[in-house]
Amino acid sequence: MAANSAPARSAGTEDGVFWGWLDGYLNGIIGIAILGSQITFTVLVSEIADPAAVLQPATPAFGRETVRAFIGVSWLLFIASLGISSFTKVVLSDPNERAWLIARMGVRRFRSLYSVLTLVLDALSVVPFLFLALATTAYLPVIGWIGTAFVSLFSLVVAVSWFLLDWRASIV
Repeated sequence: MAANSAPARSAGTEDGVFWGWLDGYLNGIIGIAILGSQITFTVLVSEIADPAAVLQPATPAFGRETVRAFIGVSWLLFIASLGISSFTKVVLSDPNERAWLIARMGVRRFRSLYSVLTLVLDALSVVPFLFLALATTAYLPVIGWIGTAFVSLFSLVVAVSWFLLDWRASIV
């Protein structure tokens, strides 16, 4: 997700391409978080069907309260993503604030902070879907487990991509 978009020259330069990319990245994360938190909250406060009643005669992998907990964790992660990305967008929207932050931290520390921030935001955007896939498992076991496997694999790809493309670039 954040892959190889770290500033090429130095984080202290006003690289319009980088700041434009970062703004678009944060907009995307905010959009995912708003949509995800809205949908999960709506489901969370509504009456959730008992998986045991839906899957008769089979026994569901998770009970109703576990499904509610999975959806609640998903909502919480979406909200954390929304808060962090919105705060970051506000702080970095002012060129003077960006320059002050980079001057105070130094280019190397800013790049490290950028790398960790993108990893956290990537994780906070993918992991909620893992919990939603687990919740789906209670109602549609095959679909839920396939979704869980897919999201787990995607999470691994995101983490490896971040390490290979972003973190290594930030420590050089």
